[in-house]
Amino acid sequence: MPLKIQLKPKERVIINGAVIEGHPENRTEIVVMNNASVMRQKHILQESEADTPVKRLYFALQMLYIDEEHRANYEGDFKKYHKDLQDTLTLPVIVTSLDLIKAAVDEGKYYDAMKVARDLIKVEAELFKFANPMWDEDDAE
Repeated sequence: MPLKIQLKPKERVIINGAVIEGHPENRTEIVVMNNASVMRQKHILQESEADTPVKRLYFALQMLYIDEEHRANYEGDFKKYHKDLQDTLTLPVIVTSLDLIKAAVDEGKYYDAMKVARDLIKVEAELFKFANPMWDEDDAE
């Protein structure tokens, strides 16, 4: 089934590792006719933004998803970050999320793992706020 993607002006999307930018002034519609790795700009995390344990895990998942050619380079990062979180955090929602992420990765469903990790980033931000009342909400995004 084709996937129809609407891009805002100048919005970017990554399709099978290629960065595609929409028209500078108008909306752009792209139709992907076969199975492809697709990431919208709003879900892309730059390496410099991976400044928390869960964001580092997400970045490794993102690279596993979009950079098939160098996937082996990121598998070790994913395993390390996942193990570090698993060994450190015991809150049930986090443990369950980490289990779901691992199961998805084991099945090669990197996008599904990233969806869970995006929710986990929100949980992590809340934990940081609880642990440090001086935490600025803008820092969590």
